[in-house]
Amino acid sequence: MPENKIVLEDDKMCFACGVNNPSGLKLKFCLKSDSPQTRLPAKIETRFTPAKIYQGFNNIVHGG
Repeated sequence: MPENKIVLEDDKMCFACGVNNPSGLKLKFCLKSDSPQTRLPAKIETRFTPAKIYQGFNNIVHGG
């Protein structure tokens, strides 16, 4: 993934992206643009490999 990371001004406790949340996912997001001239991203992407604590049934991720 490219290194176009989004930096948000907050208390860093967001469950999804907060670096200070001990239970959080600590996701990092990348901007993906179809065109270099476009100021707005075509999409935002992240990658997440769930740990065993997110398991619902055996080897199935819990959907929430």
